[in-house]
Amino acid sequence: MTRTLRILLLPLVTLLALAGLQAPASAATQWGYVATAGGTMIKTGSGLLISSQTAQSGITGTAVPNSSTQSVATVAASGVLRTGAVETAATAKAVLGGIEIKSWGRTAGVNVLNGLITADAVTSNLTTVARPDGTQTVTGGTQFVGIKIAGINLPINIPRNYTVTIPGIATVTLNAYASGTHGGASATQGWALGVALLKAQGDVPAGATIIVNPVYQSVVPATPSEALFSGHAYGSKVQAKVGDGVSAEVPETAMLRTPPGGSNGATLKSTTAGINVAGLITLGAVESTSTSSTFGPNLLDADIRNTNQTARVNVLGGLVTADAIKVTAHNRRVSNACSGDAAMTLVNLKVAGAAIPINVSPNTTIKVGDLATVIVNQQVRNGCSTLIRGVYITLLKPQGDLPVGAVIEVAKATTTIH
Repeated sequence: MTRTLRILLLPLVTLLALAGLQAPASAATQWGYVATAGGTMIKTGSGLLISSQTAQSGITGTAVPNSSTQSVATVAASGVLRTGAVETAATAKAVLGGIEIKSWGRTAGVNVLNGLITADAVTSNLTTVARPDGTQTVTGGTQFVGIKIAGINLPINIPRNYTVTIPGIATVTLNAYASGTHGGASATQGWALGVALLKAQGDVPAGATIIVNPVYQSVVPATPSEALFSGHAYGSKVQAKVGDGVSAEVPETAMLRTPPGGSNGATLKSTTAGINVAGLITLGAVESTSTSSTFGPNLLDADIRNTNQTARVNVLGGLVTADAIKVTAHNRRVSNACSGDAAMTLVNLKVAGAAIPINVSPNTTIKVGDLATVIVNQQVRNGCSTLIRGVYITLLKPQGDLPVGAVIEVAKATTTIH
């Protein structure tokens, strides 16, 4: 395995250690899982996201069936990456007393580094089948259609973790795949293309990595006597209803999902430098965190805290602006008694030019003429579950490509103890 591949796969090792993947000695009676799939992303050598995952689908928890799908028509990122349509899906279903978890992504019209790497289409998938006896089988890989790398002859059938170098420009890993087990649980990740830059390309620095079709999943067995978690945090999301379906216009930024087995008290993080969708939404730095642990007899007691902090917010050309918004969702369960809370802090939040006080009440609703309804500090608590959104906008009239009823979220966090 090349040094580049080992570095790129380091998160898999970290997640195995932190995701609470400790199976009980007795036969499994319940399964927890995390599954994600994305179209593209770009990150620096330190892990900072320059372009967060496009069209990211994701599921987490214990419920079956469960599913998430996303799609975008095109991607253009940082002058080094263009694609056509991206489709992704993450699913969980019951099979023969166990579960089947799938992460799947397809990206068409791939163009990396202004034509140095092209493909008509790439399709990546992971599948984990977890059986009642506690055993698991993991399969996956990438299929390429019309893949070309300038100056390099590629095999017809590209094997797993195939690495080539474009001299002086980039190291390229194709059909990346890695899977590990720990205590009867599994974690697996892969991607179609991983392009590690040897020198800067435009605004993208040397050491950055361009990834196409990142897919990930982990599956952990547990007994009813152990607490399991679900929850997530992200900076923004824009979605619009089209007919009877839902089409995501701008997927989640800095999405972070809590592993079902928790993080053993460690703080997991997802960050991005920001996004800019002209006339719709602009954000500065975004950071999401998740911290969770189990304790007490049979590890049934539990604590989970998820946060999102988003800077330099500008939505719909100044309809909503803020220097910073931070939200925190928290739940704790001790001796089967649940408690929870939500909190928001803000710096210079304005809605339609009107300043919002720093101690704004939960679920404050503001109607902006016939344009939109804005809920500030939206909070929902139910048993061992908490949800908070810093700003939640519902359009009352079309804005650009967004129809009536489209919703825009800024700064969201959720937590649940099962």
